[in-house]
Amino acid sequence: MPRISAPSLAEHQSRQRARVIDAALELLAEAGVAGVTPAAVGERAGLSRSSLYQYVESTAQLVALAATLAYERRARALAPAVTMEEWVDRLLRFSRTPAGRAVVALERAVVPPECRAAVEEWRAEQREPLEKVLRERGESEEADLARLYEALAESAGRLAGVARARSLLARMLGPLEEK
Repeated sequence: MPRISAPSLAEHQSRQRARVIDAALELLAEAGVAGVTPAAVGERAGLSRSSLYQYVESTAQLVALAATLAYERRARALAPAVTMEEWVDRLLRFSRTPAGRAVVALERAVVPPECRAAVEEWRAEQREPLEKVLRERGESEEADLARLYEALAESAGRLAGVARARSLLARMLGPLEEK
């Protein structure tokens, strides 16, 4: 019989499920959607493949749970940002985390339309503070500009360290804040 690693069975199951979702997120970041298999997630989480199904129903659910966790972490990373510069800096930092890499993997993946719609809804909610700043600056087409800043910051954050990425973005775009 397996050991219970918590004071109660319910807490043990909750911890195990969290380990499964974390493992799925790591694999999504490392290998994309194709890397999130029950066998790989089970191995990463320290569970047999058959035990894994006590916590999730399918591969699709594993990917969905990892995606939800990635976007929840992205929301927490971006939410405190008030200025455009803060938002971009936070996105640069986030893009270097496993959750940040998972977000990019989801962007590149071929997923069902309902999944794509959920991903775009999450991204749109998280771009709203940036769009607000752009509107306040009098920019037209703030939604498209925000998408462009988002894509550039995510790419730059993955390719270079945060300070270097910030410098490159400033050279390309000029200062982010009005002086």
